[in-house]
Amino acid sequence: MSEKCVITLDQTDELQKKAFTFAYELAKNAELSNETLCDFWNKLVVNKEVYEEFVYFMEHGDYLCKANIEHVNVIDIIIWQMDHFKAQLDQDKTKAKQNGDYMVFMAFYTFVKMYENPEPILESLSRDTGSDYLDKYQAWS
Repeated sequence: MSEKCVITLDQTDELQKKAFTFAYELAKNAELSNETLCDFWNKLVVNKEVYEEFVYFMEHGDYLCKANIEHVNVIDIIIWQMDHFKAQLDQDKTKAKQNGDYMVFMAFYTFVKMYENPEPILESLSRDTGSDYLDKYQAWS
């Protein structure tokens, strides 16, 4: 049986409450589980750089691009995910179709996880060419 995730939220911080509501709405619209939301949020609030990027996006609908790992920022993650998104469309995985909230949520989720363990994502970013080939997305299914 899996352990229940507990959200870390400072009830006295109005900006953090607003950011959590935004993350919750993205996850809900993306049809992601509460466990995914919880894991994302708890990783986000302890990573000040990515949290700042997320809040900036929430407030401006644009990317700050201040945080990066080896010159990779959240926009690079989105572009990389677009390649995966196109492959999902080719495979008719309708969850990915026209779901901008899914793309945004997963870009920030991938980015915050990248801070914990950058090597696999950096390796995939350098390996994925934008061309379709057999088994390209097997590791990310």
